[in-house]
Amino acid sequence: MIVFYRLGFSFLFLVTIFFGPLFSKKIRAGFRLRRERLKAPFLPAFENSFVVHAASGEYEYARPLIQELKKNFPQTPVIVTFFSPTYVKVIDKDPLVDLAVPLPFDFPGPVRGFLKKVRPLAVFIARTDLWPEFLRQCRQKKIPLILFSYYENPKKPLLGRFLRHRLLRQISHVDCVGPVTAERLLRSGLPSVTAFGDTRFDRVQERKLHPKTLPFSLPKEQTLILGSTWKEDEDALLPALAATQELWRQVVIAPHEPSPDHLKDLQKRLKHLGLSFQLFSETTTMPSAKVLIVDQVGWLFDLYRMGEVAFVGGSFKGSVHSVMEPLAFGLRVLVGPFIKNNAEALEFQKMTFEGSSAVESVKNTAALKQALKNHFSKPLEERIKIQNRIEGEVLSRAGASRKLMEWFAKTHPHPRSTFPRK
Repeated sequence: MIVFYRLGFSFLFLVTIFFGPLFSKKIRAGFRLRRERLKAPFLPAFENSFVVHAASGEYEYARPLIQELKKNFPQTPVIVTFFSPTYVKVIDKDPLVDLAVPLPFDFPGPVRGFLKKVRPLAVFIARTDLWPEFLRQCRQKKIPLILFSYYENPKKPLLGRFLRHRLLRQISHVDCVGPVTAERLLRSGLPSVTAFGDTRFDRVQERKLHPKTLPFSLPKEQTLILGSTWKEDEDALLPALAATQELWRQVVIAPHEPSPDHLKDLQKRLKHLGLSFQLFSETTTMPSAKVLIVDQVGWLFDLYRMGEVAFVGGSFKGSVHSVMEPLAFGLRVLVGPFIKNNAEALEFQKMTFEGSSAVESVKNTAALKQALKNHFSKPLEERIKIQNRIEGEVLSRAGASRKLMEWFAKTHPHPRSTFPRK
């Protein structure tokens, strides 16, 4: 199996080398970072370390676990590996991270050299980013491999699930976001499985304690926060907003990719619908326009604090983005029909408070209009009660990182490097 994988990966790698850099800045940045960071002096030789792998945005899952590692093993360096360079600036700025390096390309030589340098006591992998050669060599060297915050979409094609389960058999321990996934893995024959929960619940609670200072305030009641939207989401959203203007006071819309072309198209459509707008970057006091367009990245999480209802994008495009952030602030969340990729969206869709589900999936513009009318027809007291109960449910799910670290400290009380001493 590994021979076929190496041949296939080599072919894809060659194609990427020849064509990828021509079309993608991200691919060029990935090659550059590997040239710069996977050799001395940037990557020195360690006596031992903990390696935490987060492909990119999965760093939001990894951060609470890094905190727990530092609490329990303060003398051991924590090395964060990533695959995509998207999150590298965030990781570099984190004072808890001793070194951030890209995971070497999944060939025998580079992986062997990397493991020899960092000498991991254990490798923690966030979510799903599993690389066969890396797993194989860790297992050969008896390095504990711990996959955490794992969620398996039961609707995934059978072949995909079969291949994933082959990789999971290389893992020493899998910690799942919930009991349903854990039971499925146990039935498939994996020997060490727990369901401590989703570490991102810990992350959102931590971020709530350290808010950014926004340049203005918003009226929380009757404010809609539309987060990480794509054109497909806006096709359904904008007509619904225009038809329900009397129900809401303020809309904040944060496109997933606020490129100049997207922002220009969005402004054109809002103007056509008769909705006044202004840009976040030009706003220093409470917005006077009906719609505030967030044209800068990095503010969405703290903007959710100022809303009453949220819409999370990607859900009309094919796969919804994270609903956890608005839920953490107690917002009811509206989404489109495509949410099966997101465990917390499915979980909170089943929760009903005062007759309203915490996450409500709608199929089209008409359903969006009706959902907004239903929500705002409730008295303000009732809506505040819903917010408090949703926020409490999210808070009750925190603690997965601590539980996983308690398990690790108990099962690996004195972790040792399996490499020979130099």
